[in-house]
Amino acid sequence: MPVSEDMLGRVFNGSGKPIDKGPPVLAEDFLDIQGQPINPWSRIYPEEMIQTGISAIDCMNSIARGQKIPIFSAAGLPHNEV
Repeated sequence: MPVSEDMLGRVFNGSGKPIDKGPPVLAEDFLDIQGQPINPWSRIYPEEMIQTGISAIDCMNSIARGQKIPIFSAAGLPHNEV
C-alpha cells in the first residue's frame, strides 16, 4: 500500500484510492498491509457470562466477558451512557 504524509486528512476507499476529489497521492513509501492470519484456537476461551437482567438477551444472545459486546437501546433513550 502506498503511504505518504499527503494522506493525512484525506478520505480513501477500501483499495486505498482517494475518494475525496483531492489530488492524487504520490507515494513516499510502500507498506505491506497483509498481516498474519489469527489462529482462533490460540485465544482464551470466554467462560464468564454477563447477566444483563433482560431474559430475552440473556437467553437468545448470551454475552461472554472478553468478547465484543453490543449495546442495546430503545428509540429515544441514551445509547452512549452505560
